[in-house]
Amino acid sequence: MVKNRKHTHKGTCQSCGRVQAVKVDGKIAEHGFTVDWGRVGSCDGSDKQPLEINTEFNEDKVRELEIFASDENKIREQVVYQDVQRQLQANQNFYEEDQKPIKRLDPSEISQRTVDRIVQSVKDHINTLNNLRNERFGKPLYEAAYVRKIVEDLEESMAEFRDYCNDYLNTHDFDKEASRKLYRDENNNSHFEEYVTSLGLVKIVTKYNGIDYAKWEWEHNTASFRNTFYLDGKKITKKALLAM
Repeated sequence: MVKNRKHTHKGTCQSCGRVQAVKVDGKIAEHGFTVDWGRVGSCDGSDKQPLEINTEFNEDKVRELEIFASDENKIREQVVYQDVQRQLQANQNFYEEDQKPIKRLDPSEISQRTVDRIVQSVKDHINTLNNLRNERFGKPLYEAAYVRKIVEDLEESMAEFRDYCNDYLNTHDFDKEASRKLYRDENNNSHFEEYVTSLGLVKIVTKYNGIDYAKWEWEHNTASFRNTFYLDGKKITKKALLAM
């Protein structure tokens, strides 16, 4: 029997720049990375050494992106390719007879505005990779508890908001009408906190979700809440965040 090993450290991917699990062989674990100018699916920084240990792939990636950002024709071809891939991926959700025909864009149809946006996005990523190389190379790997601490701190930052809701309901004897009023009050029924981390911008939104009524006489009624996590503006489950 082979015992399943959990990773004990995390490191910075040389390609996407995100903090990812480091396998027992010292290389970055398989992970995804999606951008509108490049890959959809597995990040090519997977199975490479973390940036804290080695910068060779990072430097190669920067040069590759610099060449890409200077070639508008290549950018237009990449947009066409990405569009085809999205269509193929969408068709996977249907039986063959229900799949839509693949439509290939003409590169000339790609607007200059789209090209300029992608160029800026690529340049921003180049700056990120350069900065990370300067900041992280030679530094120790993150302990796996790093991400868990971020999540715990974000959840704890909601304590004052939770207290506010419970105090409000308590002053109204946990009346259902008071609960409905709080639930509908868009100015006071939710609160958020966000941290800039090496993972990206991690955000928690806590929203009042109603009254959790006591089941036993020795228990107390209390407010219930729903937490939603975001990473760089996109929803992510707590489980997925902790697994990074």
